[in-house]
Amino acid sequence: MGGYGALKLALNRPNIFSESFVLSGVTDLGKQWDNNLERNPWYSALFGSRQQFEKSNSDLHFITTHWSKNVDRPRIRQICGQADPFYSMNVEYQKIAVSNGFDAHLKTVPGGHQWNVWDSAIQTVLESIDAEIK
Repeated sequence: MGGYGALKLALNRPNIFSESFVLSGVTDLGKQWDNNLERNPWYSALFGSRQQFEKSNSDLHFITTHWSKNVDRPRIRQICGQADPFYSMNVEYQKIAVSNGFDAHLKTVPGGHQWNVWDSAIQTVLESIDAEIK
């Protein structure tokens, strides 16, 4: 599962997932869709039309900015390479999450959207989980 899926699950099922680790995730799928119109058939097969996607349970920005006050927010941990094409959207999403009351942290690391970044990042994730369960 990618970072988008991990975050979507945590935001949609906070009763099950108290924390989400997002490694180089697409945190603004609407922007990604708009910037890659050649992939419209693929996105439409997954989410319906662009209009159906907006304000749905797949629209991470909408969910984050319209969170119910009565529901606990999952913690959000992002790790993204500074040369990753999704870097700026991760920076922006972290700001949106924090401004909407989420405990959201973004760790930036050298590198792009590549395995060596994720290999190192997953070690950070595992260490964090290990520290929480001890």
